[in-house]
Amino acid sequence: HLILEEYMQEENYNSLKSDRPRLFLFSAKSETCLHEYMEKWRNYLLYNPKVDMMALSYVLQVKREAMEKRIAIIAV
Repeated sequence: HLILEEYMQEENYNSLKSDRPRLFLFSAKSETCLHEYMEKWRNYLLYNPKVDMMALSYVLQVKREAMEKRIAIIAV
């Protein structure tokens, strides 16, 4: 099988991103773990400002297991 798609330069890709609010879902087994997990993400994002927030939002919603303690953040 072969999948072909049009190459998009970075500026074209960035123009497709919307300014709509994003939903970030965090979960952990305990409240303490949840606080630690969110603190790690906060530090990571502070030192890596070019993170694709659209991709991060997707991964946190779809690719992670939902655990007992949860928090949702809506950001623009």
